[in-house]
Amino acid sequence: MHQLTFEKFKDFDSLLIKQWIANDEEGQKHLKSYTTDSYTHLIDFSSRYLWIVYAGKDPIGFFDFESKSADVGYFSFYVRPKYRRQGIGTQIIREILQFPEIRKVRVLEGGVDDSNITSIKVLESLGFSKVGIDKDGMFMYQKPI
Repeated sequence: MHQLTFEKFKDFDSLLIKQWIANDEEGQKHLKSYTTDSYTHLIDFSSRYLWIVYAGKDPIGFFDFESKSADVGYFSFYVRPKYRRQGIGTQIIREILQFPEIRKVRVLEGGVDDSNITSIKVLESLGFSKVGIDKDGMFMYQKPI
């Protein structure tokens, strides 16, 4: 288990995220929208939170959360390739579930591409349930918190 820290997103972090995903075939397949120049300008930081996750001093991924309403918050997360299959995705979500920003909603919801078996397994192991498919064909998973 890694000692993780979560640093709130700063503007210069957008370049870091773009580089990660641009150099990662899986990231390109599942999170391509994070490589566009405009995504950070669209973030309303009064209802959306983005953290860069570190293991020691090494930035290893991110967690993105948006409060859609008082009831539902939507999230996505990313782990750099060299840190995958070590339980870090599970650890990130376990820890983030305790954050006050997350605890404000009653239900946490995330979309997963049907081919992203690893993320599906992570969510299911943490008690998320598949509740349907969204307009983009993503499997939707939810968990009451």
